[in-house]
Parts: sequence; C-alpha cells; structure tokens
Amino acid sequence: MTWNSEGHEPIDPEEALPQLAYAAYSMMDEGATRVTSDQLAHLFNSARRDLPEELSYAKMPVHEFIRRVEERSSLMTLGGYIVDEGKLRPTYEFKHLTFQEYLAALAIAKGWLPARIRDEDVLSLLEPRLTEGGWEEVVTLTAVLSSRNAPKIVRRLIRLVEHAGAEAQDAEGGPAKMEVPRPEFMNLVGCLRDEAAITPEMAEEAIKVCCRALERSGATPSRLLFEALHGGRYDARTRELLIEIADSSKEPNSLLTVCADGWGQISLLDLRVAGVSKNRYDRWVLGHLTSGRREGFCLGAACLMQLSYRISPYGFNVDSEPVGYSMQESTRYTLDLLTNSMELQSIEALLASWAISWVLPNDSVGEAERVGLASRLAISLPALEDANLQHFHSWALASCFPLSRLDLSRAERRSVLEYARETSTSGYDHFLSRAALLILAYTGNARDRDKAIRRARALIKNERTFRKDLLHLVASAPRRA
Repeated sequence: MTWNSEGHEPIDPEEALPQLAYAAYSMMDEGATRVTSDQLAHLFNSARRDLPEELSYAKMPVHEFIRRVEERSSLMTLGGYIVDEGKLRPTYEFKHLTFQEYLAALAIAKGWLPARIRDEDVLSLLEPRLTEGGWEEVVTLTAVLSSRNAPKIVRRLIRLVEHAGAEAQDAEGGPAKMEVPRPEFMNLVGCLRDEAAITPEMAEEAIKVCCRALERSGATPSRLLFEALHGGRYDARTRELLIEIADSSKEPNSLLTVCADGWGQISLLDLRVAGVSKNRYDRWVLGHLTSGRREGFCLGAACLMQLSYRISPYGFNVDSEPVGYSMQESTRYTLDLLTNSMELQSIEALLASWAISWVLPNDSVGEAERVGLASRLAISLPALEDANLQHFHSWALASCFPLSRLDLSRAERRSVLEYARETSTSGYDHFLSRAALLILAYTGNARDRDKAIRRARALIKNERTFRKDLLHLVASAPRRA
C-alpha cells in the first residue's frame, strides 16, 4: 500500500487497513464495486463496532477518514456522483478491482469481518464462493494470505474439480466440454500459480486433477493452466508429470493428448523466455530433440509442431509479415526417427507424428521420405491400442500424400472425403479407412470402395513388399498438371 505523504499527516495503517478490508469484503459480498459516501461511512462505522480489538482506539472521525483516504492514498477514489433520494451524493470505489479483491481476502484471512460471521472457519466462509465466478482472485489470495488454511482450501478445490468432471454431461449424456474455465478450476490453478502453502504431494495431486479436467476442455483452460505453472515452483515437476501421466495411461483416453498439448504450451513459453531469434528456431528445437533426455525431446517435438503449424497452409501469421524461419534440420531428424527407429507407443511418438502432420503439407519433404514414413505407420498402426496414438499416427499417414496433389475430379474428391467421414472410427477400422482413403486417391478408383478396402487389406498383409507396392502406387498416380 502506497501513501501520498506530501503535505498530509500520515494515516496509521493499523487503523486504515482493517476498515478498508472490512469495507472491501462487505462490498464483494454484496456484489458492489461502488458505494455512496453515506454507505461507505456506514461500513467504516460498522467496522469500528465489529472489530473492537483493532479499532477501539481509532482517532479520526469517519467522514474525515474517507476524505483523507481519497486524497492521499492510491486505494480509493471518488468515482462520480449519483442522485439518491433527491440529493446529489458522491460515490467511492477502489481504484482497481484488484485492490478490492486483495483487501477482501485480507479481511477473511485476518478475521476483519462483520460480527455475524467473524468466528466462522475460513473454508466455511469461502465454500459458497469456490464455484462462483468473480471470486477467483479472492479465493486464491485468501489461500496465500492465510497459509495455515491453504491445505484445506486446496483439498476442497481438488474435490470440487473432480466432482465437476464426474457430473458434467452434454446433451447426449457424454462428458461435457469445458470451453470456458469453471470457477473451481481457476481457483485451483490460481492456488498453484501463487504458490499457496501446500505440500509437494498435494500440489502434485492438484496438477494431476487439473490435467484430468483438461480431457473435457477447450484450448483456453489448457493455456491458462500451463501458463500459471510455467517458471514457478512446480514447473520442473509439471514436466515430469506430463511424461509420467502419459506413460501410465493404459486405457484409451484423451490424457495423452492433454499431455501433448501441455508440452505444446510449455515449448512456446520456453521459446519466448529464451529470447530465441527466428533464424535460430531450427537449431534451438534440434538441440532439444538431440538432448538425450525424454523431457528435452518432448519439448523439441512440441515446439516443432507449434512452429510448423504456423508456416503450414492451415496456420496463421499474426503480424501479416513473412514467417522468417524454416525447420528443415529438426524436421529431417524427427522424420528419420519416426520412420526408422522410434517406439511408436509413447508420448514422444505422438508429438513427433503431430509435428510431422503439420510439416508434410508444406511440400518440404521428398516423395521417397513420405513413402518411407507411410510404410512404417501403415504397418504399425494395427498394433496400437491407444485411440490417441491411432489418431495422430493416422493423421501423419494421411498427410504423407495430400489429396490436393492429385488430379481428381470433383466427384472423385467428394467421394473420397465422404468415405473418410463415414469410416472414421477408432481402432483398426480407423487405420483401415485411412489406408483405403490413400489407395482410393492414388489408384484413381474413388468410386469402388469395396475394392479399395480389399486392396488395403492385401497391401498391409506383406510387410516386406508394402513399401515397394506403395511406391508403385504413388509413382503411377494421376497428378495435377
């Protein structure tokens, strides 16, 4: 708190803070950000009545206190005038909402509250607000300021986030998607961001619960979580957990994708913090890919994915300027690993396929390399059990030979796309539809679907001849002039 002392007698903080905090909480409780001078005077008088230990010796009359606070502090300001009961009355507000939220949290932590609730437990006071929008900063700051209550608050938030995930359903009865972050989720993220006083074990549980919540979320909650954790006390453990969660994900679910997306968020934050110039992007990414550490490879592959998306035909250029970088070396290294030696049932392989899926549309990869990757993925896909790995490896396979490179009629193109939509399911059929799509397009026989499926099965059966057969199909496919 900063006091303007020039030309004014100092205000005693021990007298000012309890009154301001009491008023801030009362205004938050009423959903108010502005009060009249009479209302503010009533709040300060109530504070002096309800907080005898702190304010019995307050010397300054209330209206003088209001005037002095407004004149010489940066906390409260005259907000304007309103007509109330036929009279023009001044209104006051905290200069920034953050000041009001901080002081309200301080009131809860210190017990500077109305007499009717002063003896209530901190968690009991906050309970109705944990799932209420507009109280996120107050909840988080209370956990930080009232350190002995932080474990109780965080534990309750963990249970609320878990419960919200179990209960939320969409119109069809499936898990509802959290496009906008729920208050309890943001409260838990805030406690992690502001490093409330909890044990490492509780912090780890909170991070895991947040990751599970992201299984049913859009992009915004994911970005907010990993931005909050980046560079803080839990940064290193978060990176370890993203690998551990992915490794322990035995059942087909979207946790692998959550972990991959987390690495994507972290990689861009690391790139920005490191201050890497655009002409050094490729070398920076390659350095992480070749670091010999799993975390390093995940970071590099995720960054390759993010940067390749931005220069792909589907990406974006925020500044409407030339992109100014290429990713040739890191692309070549990742493509070679994915084609020849990488264990495909891993978070690293998912990230590598995701990255390559954005690289391939750029036409920077030669035809022989495309055939090599397509051969490996096509042969390996049927053995994959996780739906997320199937999805991303299938995506990379389909990206090896985009339809835009073929001389197909409009009817053939429509038939191919309709077939892909109809047969896009999980498991082996999902791979088969991708393989059939590839063959439909490259044989030019886009109308005979049964024949395409039979040919796909025949191609997949013989691993030794698959690469040669696929290369023959690619070489003989009709091309655009």
